[in-house]
Amino acid sequence: MINSLNLVINLYMLAVIVRAIYSWVQPDPFSPLTRCIYGITDPVLKPLRRALPPIGGQFDIAPLIVLIFAEIIKRFLANL
Repeated sequence: MINSLNLVINLYMLAVIVRAIYSWVQPDPFSPLTRCIYGITDPVLKPLRRALPPIGGQFDIAPLIVLIFAEIIKRFLANL
């Protein structure tokens, strides 16, 4: 059970990283992969982006916060 949750968290972390990279390269918005990544990450990233303004007007820290939180959850699960 914990291994399954760990796998899901790792896959979500990968999706967040891909989403951050997408913000630099501007992929095709109609690509199925792009739509999937946005669909998976938007429910978590959008509320954070509304709550946290970009640093310096350009740097979005929402993905970083999600990755840190996911790592905390993984470490908590590892201790169970």
